[in-house]
Amino acid sequence: MNKPDRAPGATSLLIFALGLLLFSSPLTQWWAEQNYPWFAPFGLWLALIILIGLFIGRGSRNEL
Repeated sequence: MNKPDRAPGATSLLIFALGLLLFSSPLTQWWAEQNYPWFAPFGLWLALIILIGLFIGRGSRNEL
């Protein structure tokens, strides 16, 4: 008998929660006050987009 996979939207919810944590929490104010280069927020967006791409690539081609 096959093991049931996670719920279909579990991965999406996890990535959404991570994005919400990075871009609209008190954590945002903390890393904005640091003296990071101007492109640091864009790097975070890029990392989130790559993470989404990796999770999409793992899915089956037959899934909707």
